[in-house]
Amino acid sequence: MNDAPGFVEREAGPSWARPNWPLSELDEVNLGLDPTHATIEALRSVGEGAAVVLVGGFDRGIDWQPFVGHVAAHPPAGIVTMGANGAAIAAALKAIDRPGFALRETRSLGDALAQARAIAAADATIVLSPGAPSFDAFHDYAERGREFARLAGFDPAAIAQIDGLGIA
Repeated sequence: MNDAPGFVEREAGPSWARPNWPLSELDEVNLGLDPTHATIEALRSVGEGAAVVLVGGFDRGIDWQPFVGHVAAHPPAGIVTMGANGAAIAAALKAIDRPGFALRETRSLGDALAQARAIAAADATIVLSPGAPSFDAFHDYAERGREFARLAGFDPAAIAQIDGLGIA
């Protein structure tokens, strides 16, 4: 049993997590100036090796090389790209010589979650930390979070009440 805030235990299958660090402990880079660093921290918070991370969304022209460098050195179990910049992120990841992670490309959050489930081990954590807004598919991050919760099998109205989840 994991008592860390933000973890949901399930009898079987992957778990679902949110980054569980207090915002007050993040430096200015992780507070939004470089969203790829927030994705790196999300992976660190759950333990990279057993995680499958969903990344991508609206293309703002962000440099994904910090993320690529991080996952080259600390590979998660898998990475699923999605959204308008998903193909560009996947192309950058394909440049890694021996990646050590499964890579899948999709367009939508629903497809990304299905791909993540397909490659996740029973003890894996599936992390939604896209490093990009999803204005091409959702009104805002809260709508995207509720949809992720629904697709993961949770009641979006109930899960929004979890302190710090950030999907009011």
